[in-house]
Amino acid sequence: EGIPFRGSIDRIDVDEKSNAVILDYKSSSGQTQNYSAWYEKDQLQLMIYSYLVERGLTEVNHLNVVGMGYFVAKNCERNKGLWCNEGDGKLFSINSRSRNSMPKSELVALWDSYKKRVHELVSEIKSGNFRAEPKDKKECIKCSWRKICRASHLN
Repeated sequence: EGIPFRGSIDRIDVDEKSNAVILDYKSSSGQTQNYSAWYEKDQLQLMIYSYLVERGLTEVNHLNVVGMGYFVAKNCERNKGLWCNEGDGKLFSINSRSRNSMPKSELVALWDSYKKRVHELVSEIKSGNFRAEPKDKKECIKCSWRKICRASHLN
């Protein structure tokens, strides 16, 4: 038994071969991270969306996800994310030496680790454990909920 959730993918770019890039709109680059920080900071959104699109579990049919990242509206930048280096360069420029690129097989392994993390989080929630434990306490300074938050370092 799972927990249903709802989300909205901001943008999916698709080529004629059904390769897809999942994009999340952000107003500034300060809100974005490279994929190497996503797991440790529990930034699961793009990985979840891309996994679901790849598996055909969304309103769009199955697509071959070859990348995901942020589209920064302020400067139309989309260089933070994760890109498969096996594409043809039509959806994004390919730089196989980039630290943000990897073979599709590694992306599939990443999806497995994120899926495991989501299951861990769901188990914690089901057991009643959803305390405010921010990964990065510096983020609390900017949070509009800090005055009512029950995180131990704020009380």
